[in-house]
Amino acid sequence: MAAAVAQAAVNSAVAAANVVSEAPGKVLSAATTKGRRLLVILHGEKTDDVLVRDAIKRLRSDGYTVEVRVTYEAGDVDRLVREAVALRSADTLVAAGGDGTVCEVVEALLQHTGGLPDTKGVVGSHDSGPESKVLAQGTGRPPHVPHLSVGILPMGTSNDFAATTGIPNDPYEALLLATRPDSAKALDVGLLNGK
Repeated sequence: MAAAVAQAAVNSAVAAANVVSEAPGKVLSAATTKGRRLLVILHGEKTDDVLVRDAIKRLRSDGYTVEVRVTYEAGDVDRLVREAVALRSADTLVAAGGDGTVCEVVEALLQHTGGLPDTKGVVGSHDSGPESKVLAQGTGRPPHVPHLSVGILPMGTSNDFAATTGIPNDPYEALLLATRPDSAKALDVGLLNGK
């Protein structure tokens, strides 16, 4: 994959009436925002990075919708992704950190969109149990989930996945790439030892 955005396997379209708040009191519709709406999930140890702050300010001044949430403790990534899915507050979830942060964001996204094993432990089966009643017919995914992608802002020690896929190290360039609808590419995801 040569793009910053790995398309998650989530099918429903975002309705034009969905709204996202960029700042208190300012509401933008999905139809009027420039590019994809980003939710940057920033590793807590990376909050003092001046280049990242400047890149986010620059994107906002260019008219892009960029929200930032900072992780502090175990479980934060899962909670932030769950909220983004439920509120339809972003088109792209940007994992800002290293390979571990990327893994956490993808795992949480799959968990909250029906992409991980069901209660019987069979990936993608979702054909039995109470959860099957809320899944979109034939898709194995919740019917309310918008089309979401995962973007990467490389901030780790080695950033193996980002380097392998050609994602720029420059924060502005990586985030700008994540805003482009045409940069989303499908990527297979598998489980190893239940993760």
